Amino acid sequence: MTANRAMPTSEAEVQEFVKCAHDSCEPFCIEGGGSRAVLGRKTPAGRLLSLSAMSGIVRYSPAEMFVSVLAGTPASDVEKLLAGRDQMLPFEPMDHRVLFSTNSTPSIGAIAACNISGPRSVQVGAARDFLLGVRFVNGRGEIIKAGGCVTKNVTGLDLTKLQSGAFGTLGVLTEVIFRTLPKAPFSATLSYEGLNPTQAISAFSTALSTPMSVSGAAYAPSSSENPSRALLRLEGRQASVSERALKLRRLLKEFGEPALIGDEESIVIWTSIRDVVALAEPNAYTVWKLTAKPSLIATLVDALMQKLTARYLLDAGGAIAWIAVSSSSVADALLFRKVVAEHGGYATIVRASDEIRSTVDVFHPQPEAIMGLTRRIKCSFDPNRILNRDRMYRGI
Repeated sequence: MTANRAMPTSEAEVQEFVKCAHDSCEPFCIEGGGSRAVLGRKTPAGRLLSLSAMSGIVRYSPAEMFVSVLAGTPASDVEKLLAGRDQMLPFEPMDHRVLFSTNSTPSIGAIAACNISGPRSVQVGAARDFLLGVRFVNGRGEIIKAGGCVTKNVTGLDLTKLQSGAFGTLGVLTEVIFRTLPKAPFSATLSYEGLNPTQAISAFSTALSTPMSVSGAAYAPSSSENPSRALLRLEGRQASVSERALKLRRLLKEFGEPALIGDEESIVIWTSIRDVVALAEPNAYTVWKLTAKPSLIATLVDALMQKLTARYLLDAGGAIAWIAVSSSSVADALLFRKVVAEHGGYATIVRASDEIRSTVDVFHPQPEAIMGLTRRIKCSFDPNRILNRDRMYRGI
């Protein structure tokens, strides 16, 4: 440990650190592997609690399909362990290293804390939907256990789900338990070229409403080098994938004849979509994650493109738009927020300059009634506001 950086090796050491911070009312930042340190608002805290030394598999049961892991464990270690038993984290967590130009190792705790998901969430759900249990230290220095190793009904406040997406503002996660699923042995992608966004979203809506188990639906607009591509992913046994692909081609014949992309290339394509590689450069661009009803997303993206110079990518069947804006000015970030609000969308800043992250709301502004509830929940978990203060909302 140094004066400004602590690296506990046990939950007891985390508890001791938090108790001292609580008593002195000294805020601190929480870090897993460090690959997502710039995700969220810029925080004023000078101290850092790194969980990178808290690494290891606590328990893995392939038969019962769950894995319990210390929060600082590299996500790649978990994925490697699961792959050895033909299992996976179903929600396909995004790797932010390309987008953030970092070399640090993503941790499993950060995936849980930030609800990090990927393209397959359109079929199975997000990270929080597979988070069965957590252990965490709240802002008073109390160790809390929530959930367990099985899926069951929860009455009252679901502390496990509450921690997922709180970005460490309600507790320091020390252990997480995820449900796993069998890994698909084969992947294929139907690629429709030349569609506009409205046509692509229409094709996605049709495909996702069928029993064909589409596990990815993304759209890349045309560029000077390539035509637009609307992509639909199918996973499973090869014979099943081939049969479902044939049925989808017949069902979607009004959108043209698609190219069928096989297993290895399909995996590469969806890894690129998962990590938003197409928008990573130039790294000075401000990157937003925009969510809206698929029926609204094309109009909203068009409205933004008329006012700002930007590039975009659609995911989740058109419910998510990733948008890279060439301007890094606060004024254009505020304009972006204004346009999104006018069209009924929700926007989160994923990558931006320190000035924007300090000045503009990173997460979508909440109505005052909801903001009041957020403050009360924060106070109940962290009365002295020491945990990742300002990471999500100013003063919280």
